[in-house]
This record gives sequence, C-alpha cells and structure tokens, in this order.
Amino acid sequence: LAARSSLMDFLAESPADIVISDRGWPSTYALQVKDDKTQVLFDRTVNLLRPDVQVITILLTCSYDTYIARRGDKRELSDNIESRMIDAETYEMYQERYRNVPGGYDLILSTDDTTPTEIVGEIMKWLSV
Repeated sequence: LAARSSLMDFLAESPADIVISDRGWPSTYALQVKDDKTQVLFDRTVNLLRPDVQVITILLTCSYDTYIARRGDKRELSDNIESRMIDAETYEMYQERYRNVPGGYDLILSTDDTTPTEIVGEIMKWLSV
C-alpha cells in the first residue's frame, strides 16, 4: 500500500495530462486482500489516499497458456507476483480476483491474439471516444 500511496501522490502532483502506470490499486486488491480484515484495511487506505484526479483503470488479460508461452522458462528470474502463478489453477484464481476488483474497470482487453501495437491502438481509440 505504501507503493500505491507514492504513486497516488505522484499522480496528484504531476503536471502531465496522462500518466501510464502498471499495477495500481487493482493489483493491491487482487494480490493482498484475502479476508475481511485486509478488506477493511484496503478500503480505508484507498479512501484516504485516493487522489483528486481522474483515474482510468484498464485490465489487460491473457490465458494461462499465453502467460506461460510469454514467460518462457525463467522461473529463477520471477518477481514476487510471477512466483505465485505456479500452476493454471492458481493463475486462474488470481485472474478471478482481478476481474472482481471493487469498482471494476473502464476497459478490459484480452492480449491473447493481439500485438502490443494493437493493444495501444485499442486503448487510444477508447480514450478518444
């Protein structure tokens, strides 16, 4: 939550019109909220630290097979989040938690059959609406 707080401070003070960041509040929820106690902590913290700026939340998803293909055989280089995704069942559990983040998402895109350029194009098209 401290990292999310720093990000929110940055967003609130940034002179930029658009700031792109990965892993925001949805990641904190999906990866750390596991029971009523951590849900209360999450809710209180989000309400205290939420900046007075517009935040658009986009979820990029992919299947477990796509995840494994992209990740390759680099388990020894896994970060803390990747190390949790040890099998399809665990991966799907976290994907479900992401899909059920309170407040939902402004846009959800599957990246299974798209290139990064196509994904950026879809986001830009959505933002221009």
